[in-house]
Amino acid sequence: MIRDIHQALMNALRPLLMVRQLLVNARQQLMSIHQSLLDAHQLLTSVRQSLPGIRQSLLNARQSVPSIHQPLLDVHQALTDARQPLPNHQQGLQITHRILITVRRNHAMTTSSYMPNDDAGKADLLDHLAATLPKYAALLGLSDADITTRQADAASFRYTLHTMNDMQSYAQHWTAYKNLLRDGGNGGAEWPVPPSLDQPMPPAVDPGVIPRLSAFVAHLKTLKNYTTAIGQDLWIVAASHAFDPTTLKPSLSIQIRAGHPVILWTKGKASAIEIWVDRNDGNGFVFLIINTEPNTTDTTPLPAPGTSAVWNYKAIYRLHDEQVGQWSDVVSVTVGG
Repeated sequence: MIRDIHQALMNALRPLLMVRQLLVNARQQLMSIHQSLLDAHQLLTSVRQSLPGIRQSLLNARQSVPSIHQPLLDVHQALTDARQPLPNHQQGLQITHRILITVRRNHAMTTSSYMPNDDAGKADLLDHLAATLPKYAALLGLSDADITTRQADAASFRYTLHTMNDMQSYAQHWTAYKNLLRDGGNGGAEWPVPPSLDQPMPPAVDPGVIPRLSAFVAHLKTLKNYTTAIGQDLWIVAASHAFDPTTLKPSLSIQIRAGHPVILWTKGKASAIEIWVDRNDGNGFVFLIINTEPNTTDTTPLPAPGTSAVWNYKAIYRLHDEQVGQWSDVVSVTVGG
């Protein structure tokens, strides 16, 4: 009798135990779903916080589309040409060269900035801004300090750059003299003459001429009456046209310092300059030097004392380790021993 009752109770409890297990399993699933919802909420929160940055990136990308669309088409065309059957090895080299030139040219088209990359260009920008800014002072509400600071910075940086070039040329003279003294050759035995500092010296300014210029330009562009036309006149607006390296042509001039010719040139958008010389010795124009920074002193030993010679120079710019553009006009100078 008792055994039958116990068995009946067990039979009755078995469904309840099964229900209990189902509830336990359901609870675990609900906890898992809850955790997933928390993770999703956290992800959505992060995305929401990132939306302003994503929106700005999309706006920037949209503004960049016109400038990069044509370069991409050019690269695509060059790659399409490269897929054509190559009749010979020479044509393959020509196509590869065309692809490289296209990529380099497009890089130049899409990376323009108003700030020059080299010191000579920065000095030119400082000089131009110092000379041009005063005519906009009243319109833009600039103070006297705004003008005088630009002028002092320009004068100080130009003087420093010019003096540095003189000292570098002087060092080259000593190197040439040392080699002549050690090995012998044509040339006089006089000590190299040190350059004299130009007078008057401009007042020294605080370090940070270019960061100070960048901060001033950024402030200038926030002023009420500032316009893009003013920025273009001040050279503080990036060039919107494509940079065509085939139009580059150096402009040379010559000074004599301590008897040696100094070839004066500006760098512009090129990476270097290649200079050739004809010393009227029957060899015609021969390679002289590749320089990355202006200016260039010809440290070749001078003619023997009491004699003279006419030395001719020409140059061509270099970009990405290749000659680009046109040869300069030939400039000449008479040197004597």
